[in-house]
Amino acid sequence: MNTTPEETFEIERRFLVSPDFNPLKDMNTNIIKLERIHQGFLNVDPAKVIRVRIVDDLSRFNLCITAFLTVKGKNEGIKRREIEESISVAGAKAYLEHFSVGNIIEKVRYSILQDGMIWEVDFFESHNLGLRIAEVELKTEDQQIIIPSWVREEISTDFRYSNVSLSQYPRSS
Repeated sequence: MNTTPEETFEIERRFLVSPDFNPLKDMNTNIIKLERIHQGFLNVDPAKVIRVRIVDDLSRFNLCITAFLTVKGKNEGIKRREIEESISVAGAKAYLEHFSVGNIIEKVRYSILQDGMIWEVDFFESHNLGLRIAEVELKTEDQQIIIPSWVREEISTDFRYSNVSLSQYPRSS
């Protein structure tokens, strides 16, 4: 396990997804990874969000479970500083059980290769059931992308749709 934190800048655009999009039924969808994600937040200050995430890789025959501790800085448009470190699954479970603030986010993530870009499409469960959000990571803030037909309204700078906000103010409330 790599325990050295990796510091990067995350540049991503986020969109709502059509409620009738089903990547498992759409024959034109190239799913390259399928994951179940459980995540919670240790700090919800938008200037320094601290997230714990457990990822079950469902696309592998031998189930692979990994965990990460991530610190995200303040958004500057669609860009922000991010430091992520692999942690033990047992440690992640303890953080989530004892120190998470708000609701645990549960979602299934489809990584879809479309027009040379990897789109991560999250189908939220539990407190945010029915919500579908797609995000695409970019190399530069002005990088051009082709918007898939199943993508709807852009929400890149709408804090209400951030995972940290959804943990505090879920759709069910």
